[in-house]
Amino acid sequence: MTSAESPAVARRRVRLALRAARDAKRLTQGQVAWAMEWSVSKLMRIESGEVTISATDLRALLAHLEITDQTIVRELVNDAKVSRHRHSWWFDQRYRGHLPDGLQRLIQFETEAKAIRMFNIVVVPGLLQTPRYAAAILRDYVGQQLTESDVEVRHEVRMRRQQEFFARDDRPKLMVVLDESILHREVSEPDVLAEQFDALLRRAGANQVMIRVVPFTAGAPFVLTGAFSILDLEDGRGSLLYRENFTDDEVVEDLERVSRHRIAFERLWSCALGQEESIFVIERRTQAFSAGRVRDQWNEAGAERSAAIPLGRPVGAP
Repeated sequence: MTSAESPAVARRRVRLALRAARDAKRLTQGQVAWAMEWSVSKLMRIESGEVTISATDLRALLAHLEITDQTIVRELVNDAKVSRHRHSWWFDQRYRGHLPDGLQRLIQFETEAKAIRMFNIVVVPGLLQTPRYAAAILRDYVGQQLTESDVEVRHEVRMRRQQEFFARDDRPKLMVVLDESILHREVSEPDVLAEQFDALLRRAGANQVMIRVVPFTAGAPFVLTGAFSILDLEDGRGSLLYRENFTDDEVVEDLERVSRHRIAFERLWSCALGQEESIFVIERRTQAFSAGRVRDQWNEAGAERSAAIPLGRPVGAP
């Protein structure tokens, strides 16, 4: 573990170790809580990652679970201390109360990921949005679930998150699948959309992201899954699922749910256009929005390429 490691990753390591140790002793949460003179809810929240655990409580709990290896104890205590730190940029006082917990956890885990897979069906992913496109998307939420100050903060965080991500030399491998409807949805003025899609092309051209488009001709594979991201953490620490919902964001660690979404992503990736063909489609829409011609191409989508576009490439292929 490095000193720059995120609190979320350290917290995750502690809670997984505690859960594994309790399972190994075949103890229930109620039994452990009774022995520690804690409430069951306290232990449940620690094991779920909702709250951190102090170094003092951790040492006592490890002793009860008969974890006596001092190397392991020291590492977990250090993790517990790191998990309580609030030193990263996303913990800035200005952001407090404006960001959902799920989003904060996502940003933290992104710093520890080696690969990220994203599927979006309505809009371009936040990590790839231009400032004006992001402002247009967030503006629609004002009065529904966000205040003006919420929108201002989230826009700032979205741009900062993107800046920090792409400035890294060790940034994760980024694979993105977009539903073709995103390229036709007029969420803002044509010049804003042209700017956004041109930014996608530049990211792809600089090998910063692998982009594939699921064409209308592919039907509706897994369309009901909604948008999601899968993050593979470094050093075999497992994978996480992130889902952004209308009312809340969630980070899911359940192995079965992560596996189901990984299978869905692989299916989407294989039925999407290849990188070259996807770039071609995005270029066409960029040109159309730049020229003010947007609706005349709706019925043309896929017509010129349906017979020539190879589908079914394996995940990870360019």
